[in-house]
Amino acid sequence: MLNGFTDNISKFMFRPTEQENNFRRANVDIKQDLGVTLDIVQRVQRQRLTYFGHVARMDNNRYPNILLHGYGSGQRPRGRPKKKWIDNIKEDCTGMGISINEAMKLVGDRNVWRSAVLNLGCQRAKTSSSSPRH
Repeated sequence: MLNGFTDNISKFMFRPTEQENNFRRANVDIKQDLGVTLDIVQRVQRQRLTYFGHVARMDNNRYPNILLHGYGSGQRPRGRPKKKWIDNIKEDCTGMGISINEAMKLVGDRNVWRSAVLNLGCQRAKTSSSSPRH
């Protein structure tokens, strides 16, 4: 949904003038002209994983770290449970090909975690740009 929004905005920004004959342009071509290597979802994912590394390296008595590992008590409302931040992190780690426990170990070395997060964006950009256009 978010990718579609950004594609529509970039098409609006790069809309052809009346003199041009190319009234239809592929999203991939527009992103290439703009120099966009990562889409908005990949950028959010990178920021989320970067912040996860920051929080996981904090002292155990800091509130963000307590909230990362803590659980709430009491009754939850009816219906489907709301998606938690850690659930997004687990999905991101699965996309990287590691478990959350392996990620917690990788986070200990800041440089290793940073390169893993940065390489994730590069790998996704390569796989998405190599997909066929419709």
